Amino acid sequence: MTEEATLDEFVNDDEHEMEWETIQLGDESYFTRYSGDTPTKSNSDYWNGEIPWLSNSEVQDGKVNLIYNTEESITESGLENCTAKIVPEKSVILSCTASIGKVGINQKRMATNQQFNSFGIKRGFNSYYLANKFLSMKNELETIGGSTTHNHLSVYLLDKVEIEKPPLPEQRKIATILYTIDRAIKNTESIIEQIGTVQSGLLRNLFGKRKTTTDSNSGTKVERLGPKVFRVPASWEVTEIDSIGRVVTGDTPSTENEDNFGGDLPFVSPETLSQRKYVRTSERTLSEKGRNEAKPIPEGSVMTSCIGNIGRVAIADREVTTNQQINSVVIEKSEYLPEFLYYHLQLLSGFIESQAGQTTIPIVNKSSFQSFDIFKPPIEEQQRVVDVLSAYDEGRRINRQHLSVLKRLKRGLMQDLLSGTVRTTVTNIEVPDEIAQYG
Repeated sequence: MTEEATLDEFVNDDEHEMEWETIQLGDESYFTRYSGDTPTKSNSDYWNGEIPWLSNSEVQDGKVNLIYNTEESITESGLENCTAKIVPEKSVILSCTASIGKVGINQKRMATNQQFNSFGIKRGFNSYYLANKFLSMKNELETIGGSTTHNHLSVYLLDKVEIEKPPLPEQRKIATILYTIDRAIKNTESIIEQIGTVQSGLLRNLFGKRKTTTDSNSGTKVERLGPKVFRVPASWEVTEIDSIGRVVTGDTPSTENEDNFGGDLPFVSPETLSQRKYVRTSERTLSEKGRNEAKPIPEGSVMTSCIGNIGRVAIADREVTTNQQINSVVIEKSEYLPEFLYYHLQLLSGFIESQAGQTTIPIVNKSSFQSFDIFKPPIEEQQRVVDVLSAYDEGRRINRQHLSVLKRLKRGLMQDLLSGTVRTTVTNIEVPDEIAQYG
């Protein structure tokens, strides 16, 4: 499916041949509901058995999880020790406590913890359709579950939830369309991950990390940066960060004065650094008044998180400010490229993190950060490294853009198909075995 794909490729709503029913989840003629629980953790006889046991942290939000394996397992005596029930394969598993609305389909029989309720299909439903229906109802289920510290959708409330039940052939068609999109999303996510893996390996190779201590190549030399040993071209110098520019530690204007915020100047936090290579916008912004209390840095500055989640790196794509968790290098030497430093600091992120003080929140202070050794190759060598690695960044950017389009298309399809706004009754959709197996 291409980015230009529309509903017209899949559906035709000219004829509504069969009506939809509305049923309650507590209708035992359609479902068997299975509860979850946790055996006593302190008793080793209850754990590491033959029964897979699913916990909430293993199920991702916002997608239908096909669950093949679990991180933990319990024994038969562990099952008897608690109220958990064995969930038959291809049931629909729904989280009902805390993070309400996570959805999965188990590919083998298993038990779950008490945060889940599971629906075994007796008749009339395709599991993949039902899982997507639950996914589309996340906001509704959260509202029903309340807004306390630990949201909880009780069995009493869950049983009264009403859902639409299309005829089973139509469910399979809807499920097929959504499965096609899900598969495209998964494939694109896999491509993005693979590009990142290849780029990480190439990054290490371009900086000449040594695999042995006995290799010898003409025109190269061995250098140590912190605990890491590299074999690099003889023309590469070693210098300190503060020799290529000034280091600026960010600051936060007074949050008690609302006039400091809400302007046009991006106010960057470490979370923003993890999202993209170049930063031009941010969730929070500063006003001109806030700018006067902050420490603006110019376009081309390289930002690194040095408190908490240490080692995240990005480049300012315009004038920005940062909070105090970020040290930024304002490069003042024309013979050093910001993009080269960006990749270099990515390579050294583990070392930077290891230099954090032993405090409750890890911190690398400004004086330590600016004294770190870095390579300084000739400018043409820097450009070569940047050109190679940037090609992978561009590939990842294009695929992330495509992924965003696919996810928007999925949301639109779910809204139209799962509500019955658009019907598939007269559409020639071949249902694959991957969907037929679910009912």
